[in-house]
Amino acid sequence: KKPVEELFTVLERKCIAAASLGQVHKAVLASTGETVAVKVQRPNIDELIRLDLGTLRLVIRIINRFFDTSEFIDLMGIYQEFRRTVYEEIDYVTEAANAKRFKEMFQDDPTIYIPTIHEEYTTRRVLILEWIDGIKVNDYAALEAAGVNRLEVANRIVKAYFHQFFDGGFFHADPHAGNIFVKTGTPGNDPVVAFVDFGMVGSVTKSMKRSF
Repeated sequence: KKPVEELFTVLERKCIAAASLGQVHKAVLASTGETVAVKVQRPNIDELIRLDLGTLRLVIRIINRFFDTSEFIDLMGIYQEFRRTVYEEIDYVTEAANAKRFKEMFQDDPTIYIPTIHEEYTTRRVLILEWIDGIKVNDYAALEAAGVNRLEVANRIVKAYFHQFFDGGFFHADPHAGNIFVKTGTPGNDPVVAFVDFGMVGSVTKSMKRSF
């Protein structure tokens, strides 16, 4: 609810990351001089999602009318889960709360880093969080050049997920390479793994934990 020039001394016009629901720009906060990532939702995304979901539901109904898929896949169940996660992803206030919860989960683990959310700037359609300088976990050449022990990176990511599944019962559900970084400047055998993008998460009940 303020002009861009009043909020930021710098806001790079070209996005550094883009996806179907939103995109991220690098910026500098005018109030603190801190470098931040500004996640902005695409215009009219609510309406586009509503139309796409309606189309998908229609297609599933047509498939179910002519084919019995229940023995190997629950199409409507997948649709319901997809619908839930998509609507959660376009609410950046929810994503900010998810990030805050992850930060608390890993507050005593120096091997895992969760960026700080600037809640005072966050709305349903705009999310501002700490900028992370890092190397993507699948950029093997950059990791090797930085002297990072890739096996130790893998170990720490697996341990982080075990902690999410078995201790917290709350997990990051979108673990692709664009969302997991190794922070630059960390020693090769002691890498710090940073997670970003907390729009898609999942929960594990006590009974599911026991089954696992």
